[in-house]
Amino acid sequence: MSTPPSRFCTQCGARLPAGARFCNQCGAPVRTAAAESTPPPPAPAYTPPPPPAPAPAPQSAEPILSITTGVTRAKGFLNMGQANYVLVLTPSRMIFAHLSTKAMNQMVMEARDAAKAEGKGFFKQAAAQMGWLNRLVERFQAMSPDQILAQDPESFFIPNASVSRVRLRRIVDNSDQSYTSDHTRMTIESAAGKQRYSLQSNSSTSHRQLKQRLEQALGAIVRG
Repeated sequence: MSTPPSRFCTQCGARLPAGARFCNQCGAPVRTAAAESTPPPPAPAYTPPPPPAPAPAPQSAEPILSITTGVTRAKGFLNMGQANYVLVLTPSRMIFAHLSTKAMNQMVMEARDAAKAEGKGFFKQAAAQMGWLNRLVERFQAMSPDQILAQDPESFFIPNASVSRVRLRRIVDNSDQSYTSDHTRMTIESAAGKQRYSLQSNSSTSHRQLKQRLEQALGAIVRG
């Protein structure tokens, strides 16, 4: 009859008597043969966590509704001078971005240089210079209203809530047979008083388009 093999404590190495459930030396529990022969359960396969959902694109708290170029206002002695503006409408403000002669010349030069860098000839460079207003509109579209206001110290805004009425009137003067004057007069009545502006006939925005844009921002107080 064969003698069962000696067993030893896995904790302290002491010899274990047959049938012992605990080590007489250190008291550690004795693993049975069945437990020793049973392999541990396999570790669960690693599953990487799902990628984080993309963050939603930030939305401006004050979106730009429309941008209208060619807006002017009489100034100076006997109103003989003229100030040029870009009208930027938002749900809360009418922003009048002042356009100085220096800024206009700079935009013309930038348009010409961009066309020249693209290898365009003289005539296409000249055409690009004529389209400098489009570059200005694209630049303003990429800005926030506050950034637009910061471009020039003479820029200002009128809160929409302070406007009581906006009147539009199209004026066509063909008394001079060699020249016809066609522009839209815009009168704004607000808590700050009454202000008059003109939209030049050579503007890319028509009288009807200007009215639609103002109605989008101001509602039924727009007349004309």
